[in-house]
Amino acid sequence: MKGVFIDDQDDQRDIISRLLEKSGIDFSSRVAPTKISEIRARILDLNPDIIVMDYRLDEVHQDGYDGDFRAGGLAQNLREAFLEYPEKDAPIVLLSTESNIRTLFQPDRTAHDLFDQWFLKDQVQDPDEAKREHVFRTLRGLITAYRSIKSLRTELNGENAVRLLLGLSESEVKVVQTDGLKPLLVNASGELEATHHVARQLLKQLILRPGILLDEASMRSRLGLSEDDDAGFMRLSEKAGFNSFIYEGVFSDGWIRYWRHRFNRWAGETFVEPLSGLTGGQRIKLINDHFDIEVQPAVSRWSETSEEYFAVACRVCNYPTEIRHSVAVFDPRPSVFADRGRVCFDCVDLEREMARREIRVEESEEETVRKIQNHEIKRPGEA
Repeated sequence: MKGVFIDDQDDQRDIISRLLEKSGIDFSSRVAPTKISEIRARILDLNPDIIVMDYRLDEVHQDGYDGDFRAGGLAQNLREAFLEYPEKDAPIVLLSTESNIRTLFQPDRTAHDLFDQWFLKDQVQDPDEAKREHVFRTLRGLITAYRSIKSLRTELNGENAVRLLLGLSESEVKVVQTDGLKPLLVNASGELEATHHVARQLLKQLILRPGILLDEASMRSRLGLSEDDDAGFMRLSEKAGFNSFIYEGVFSDGWIRYWRHRFNRWAGETFVEPLSGLTGGQRIKLINDHFDIEVQPAVSRWSETSEEYFAVACRVCNYPTEIRHSVAVFDPRPSVFADRGRVCFDCVDLEREMARREIRVEESEEETVRKIQNHEIKRPGEA
């Protein structure tokens, strides 16, 4: 695997490139942010597996450099080039400072779909190895996903595209709710869309949004298992055979996801009562008794009790959350294969993190949000 990191500051480019190489990706190739046309030609010549770039590429003024361009313009140019040279299509990742991300990138809505992912430079320099590895795993996962889409292209058609991309058998794909996914991946002629378009749709519509696929936080919510009990989740996973639920389609190398229908089938075969009809405390007692283990129940961040009917993972904190103490997130693209997100009352009350992540709630929930933040709706036991 080889990549390039583009930054107009030489020292930053060298430091970040060396850090990125700890991912196992070769970032030794250099691409100076001179002129967009020259960068495009250099990228096509190098044919990297991934392109990482800073947002501001015009802060250092040198002879022969364009005076004013940013990552969005360069990414757009590269996406157009990849339409001409589809075999060279590669993921594009934004890596910049928090101030650039917050004040320049986030308000620029037109630029968002040009990047597969974005990270802060601080994340690759974090002393916590697990946080750095999260970035590195994502980069590797993007590369393998693009490779998978390209390799499957010769086998894909309008009829089997969804099944092959998701790694499902002909029989299993019939029980998975994928209505509406095919038109996002296949054009009117029945041909697969450009690799970066297919990757973006799968990543943003399926991988990053719980629905027919569940992340670990969503699994814990359905089980009523504490978000902090990592060892307990691992023990239960081994005992219950959660590995058989794991998604093995495109992007599975970068993100661990579980098939919802396989989880539901397991729960229905394992327990007499539906888990959704039990509180978190009741679910965990049932699980502990059945598997002869000891895992910890989730605790509501609002009511501070396990006797809640946990249903989803909060979109902000990722903790198991009950419907009655959460609000619905505004979803401009509702679908049958992705669940509507929710935010727990606790995160609504804190407000700051919701604002930082630019999470909007449904219009019908705005009055509830106002009452929480004005303390008209109080926590249980609060005077």
